[in-house]
Amino acid sequence: PESISGSPGEVVQFEATVQLTRVDMDVQGWSLSVGSDCHFLDATTQGTVGADVNDNPPGLRNTGFENTQLVDPNLNGQGEGAVSALVLSFTMPIVLESGGGPYTLLKMTLSTTIPDTPGSSTCTISFKDGLQGSGQPVDNVITSGGQSFIADFVDATIEISSAPEPTATFTSTPTPTSTPTPTLTPTSTPLPTAMSVADLQVEMTASANTIRVGEDLTYTMEVRNLGPATANDVVLEDHFPSRFFFLSASPGCSYSGGVLTCPVGALSASMVQSLTATVRVLSPINLCNTAQVYAEEPDPNPKNNTAQVVTLGTASLFHPADINEDGEIDAIDQLELLRAWKLDLE
Repeated sequence: PESISGSPGEVVQFEATVQLTRVDMDVQGWSLSVGSDCHFLDATTQGTVGADVNDNPPGLRNTGFENTQLVDPNLNGQGEGAVSALVLSFTMPIVLESGGGPYTLLKMTLSTTIPDTPGSSTCTISFKDGLQGSGQPVDNVITSGGQSFIADFVDATIEISSAPEPTATFTSTPTPTSTPTPTLTPTSTPLPTAMSVADLQVEMTASANTIRVGEDLTYTMEVRNLGPATANDVVLEDHFPSRFFFLSASPGCSYSGGVLTCPVGALSASMVQSLTATVRVLSPINLCNTAQVYAEEPDPNPKNNTAQVVTLGTASLFHPADINEDGEIDAIDQLELLRAWKLDLE
C-alpha cells in the first residue's frame, strides 16, 4: 500500500509486495530493511522457481528459490523499532526475457502504530543486494566475478496518517418563530478497524536438573496467549535430541522423527494449555530440549515463541558386585553369585 490511515493509537497490520523488474544472472545475499515507523512480522516467497517446475513465471529458471518463510527470530521484535538489514539469503532467479516483469518476489506482513496525534509519518522499505547501494533506481550493468547483471528496483515509501476522531457538524438556519425547530445534521468519517494480534508464549520445565543414563525425564510445557486477540490453530512442537527415547505424551500429541507435535487449537486471550512428555535418557551428552509454538496468524513478538531446557546427564553407576544391578550391594547379590558358582560346578 502507498498509504495507511487509522484512529490514534491503533495497531494496524498490512502487506507489502517486493517485485523484480529484471535481473540477468544468479545473485545471492539480498537484504531487506524496514523503516523505524513500521515493524516487520513475516515474509513469504511467492512460488517455487526452477527449470523443471510447471508453474514458473515466464522467463525464470535455474535457482533453488523455494516457497519458505524467511523469518529470523534473532532479528525480529527488537524493542519498538524495526528490523535492520534482514538478510534473506536466497539466490535470485535469472530473467531471460527483457521487459517480461515485474515478477512478485515476496510478500511481507508488517504492522505500525497510528500516531497519537493527527498527522502523518513514513516508513521506507529498502531491498538491495550486497554489491550496490539502495535508495535510488538502478538501470545499469554491474560486473561481478566476470559476469554482469542488470537490476531494476526502487525503495518503497508508505505514508502513515492519523485520522481525527469523528466529529458532528450541526447546521441551523435562522427563521421566524413560526418555522419548525432547526434540524441537526451530524457528519462523521468512518475509521478503519485495526487488526488485533495474539502474542503466544511457551515455557518449559524438566522433572530433574541432573539425570542418569537409563532414567526417565518428564517435560512440562505451558502455552499461554498473552492476547489481546484469540490465536487460531495453535500448535506446539518439541524437538527432542537423539539421546532421548520417546515414551509418552499428552493425549492428542504425535511423535515422529524426533519431533513431538501437539495441536492446541484455538486459544483465547489469557488462556493456558499445559502439555507433558516423558522420555528415557540414552546418553549423558547434549541433553538440550527445544519447544516452539506457532499459530495461524503472525505473532507480534516471536522471541517468546521458543523455550529451551538443558539437563545435566551423568553416566549410570555400575559395580561388578552389584549382580542384579539395583544400585545396592547386599545379600541378594551374594545369593545370586553363589547360584552362578553352583551352575558352573555342575
